[in-house]
Amino acid sequence: MNKLGTIVAIVCALASVAEAGKKKHHKVPAKDDALIVSPSQVEEPAPAPAPVEPTPAPVVVATAEEISATDAAAATKVEATAAAKPADENVIPELKAGPASVKLFGSLRPSVGAAYRSEAVERDRLAYGVSGSRIDLGGDITVGGGVSATLYTIIGTETNSEGSTVGKISLERALVNYSPIKQLRFSIGRDAVPLSAQSATPTVARVFPYRIGLDTTFVLPADVGLQAAVSTKYVTALAGVWNGIASDVKLSPGNTERGLLYSGRVELTPLGPLGFDERARPTDLRIGIGAATTYRAAQDFTLTGETSMRTRDLRASLSARAAWQGLFVQAELLRRQITDDLTMRPDVATAGYVQASWRFRAGSVDIAPLGRVGIEHQRQLSAPADGSSAEIGAAIFPLARGTDRLQISTLVARYVDPILGSTMQVFAQARLGF
Repeated sequence: MNKLGTIVAIVCALASVAEAGKKKHHKVPAKDDALIVSPSQVEEPAPAPAPVEPTPAPVVVATAEEISATDAAAATKVEATAAAKPADENVIPELKAGPASVKLFGSLRPSVGAAYRSEAVERDRLAYGVSGSRIDLGGDITVGGGVSATLYTIIGTETNSEGSTVGKISLERALVNYSPIKQLRFSIGRDAVPLSAQSATPTVARVFPYRIGLDTTFVLPADVGLQAAVSTKYVTALAGVWNGIASDVKLSPGNTERGLLYSGRVELTPLGPLGFDERARPTDLRIGIGAATTYRAAQDFTLTGETSMRTRDLRASLSARAAWQGLFVQAELLRRQITDDLTMRPDVATAGYVQASWRFRAGSVDIAPLGRVGIEHQRQLSAPADGSSAEIGAAIFPLARGTDRLQISTLVARYVDPILGSTMQVFAQARLGF
C-alpha cells in the first residue's frame, strides 16, 4: 500500500511540471496592449529575437498593483519620448483656444533736477525741484498659435505753457501681434515709429535716464499702423504703414493735413544677435549696423475743405552699435527734410551723436559711467542755427547680484539750444522696476 501511494505522488509531480511548461508559453494580456498613442509617439519595434526553448520554472503571477505600476511607467515613457522630439519652428502653429499667459512689468521713476540758463530773463534763469515722476506700466499677453498682445503706457507729470505741473497719460504701445513662424511677425496698433536707434530702444532697456535732447527734432510721435518684421540671426528688417497723425509741417491756423506715413528699417548684426538694449552685456563682441527712413506725402486743407498746399516729409538715419562685456557704444547720424509746393524752400536739419557706457562690478554693486555728446544743425538752407549737448554721469545698480530692478542715475549736462541759448543742468533719477 505504501508503494502504491509513492507511485501516485510521482505521477502527480510529473503532471504539475508539464502544466507549468504550457503556462510558460501562454501570454497573459495586460493593459499595455490596449494603450492607444499616436504613430509619431511610438518608435519602430526592434526585431524579435530568435525563440529560445524555455526552461520549465515555477509560474510567477503578477498582482493587480504591479500591473498598474507597469502601465504608469509605460505611459510616462511614451510622453517623455513625445516631449523630447524638437518642434519644427517653420510649421505654422495650430490656433488653439486655451488659457492665456500674462506677463506684467513696470517701473517707478521719480527724478529731481536743477537748471541754470545764463541768457534767460531773471525769472527763468534758475529752475529746480522735482522735474518729473513717472510710472511705466506694461504687459505681454500670449494667447497661443502665434497670437500675442503688448501694452505699454506712461503715467507722469509735465509742465504746461503756464508753468503749472499737470498729470499726463501717454499710451506708447498697444499692439496685437501674429507670428506664423519664429522669424516673421505682423503687428497692428499703436507703437513708436522705429526711425532712430534711440526711438527703437524701449524705455526699460535704457541705461541713460532719458533720450538725447536733439532726438526730439527728428523722432516721430507714437503712431497707429501696421508693421511687418523679419528677424534672423544676422539681419532684422521692418516695414510699416502708419496713419501719419502728426508732423513738423507749420500749418495755417485752422488748417488740417492728411497723409500716410511709410517707414522702413534694416539692421545688420554680422557677429550675432544684438537687440536694442543698452544693458546688453554679451560675452563675445556684438555689432549692429542699421539704416532707417520714413516718408510722408500730405495735403494741407483749409477750413472750407480745399487743398492749400502739398508737403513731403523725408527722414533718414544711420546707426552703429557695439556691445562687449559691460561696454556699450552707440553712434547715429540723423537727417530731416521737409518741403512744400508753396514756399519751395526745404526745411533741412542734420544731427549726430555718440554715447558710451561701461558697466563693471565694484564690491557688491554695479557701476556704469555714462558719457554722451551731440551736435545738430537746423534750418540749414534758410536761417542756419546750431545746437549741441554734452553729458557725463553714472548709473548705479545696488541690487546687481540679484536683479537690475533698482537703478540710480545722475547726469551733469550742458546744452546749447538754437533758441534758448546755453543751459547747465544737474539731474538725478531713481528707477525701481517691478
